[in-house]
Amino acid sequence: MAIQMTTKRPKKEKVTAPAELLSLAEVAPKLGLRVSTLRSWVLLRKIPYIKLSARCIRVSRLEVEKLIWDRTIPPREASM
Repeated sequence: MAIQMTTKRPKKEKVTAPAELLSLAEVAPKLGLRVSTLRSWVLLRKIPYIKLSARCIRVSRLEVEKLIWDRTIPPREASM
């Protein structure tokens, strides 16, 4: 008796436009930080990053904007 095996291929996900990737040197001035601080954050996994090679680390522009908005403190409402 022969057993016929079939493998199902996973459904393809929709491909979205790639996010703009920034180097740590490009991100640092946007956040007002030093590149060394960002490298520490990468090592501590405080920010999401993409490691293209051992020395090539990129951060999505969208993640930088999200980081800024998540840490923005709104002004107090005026009390009368």
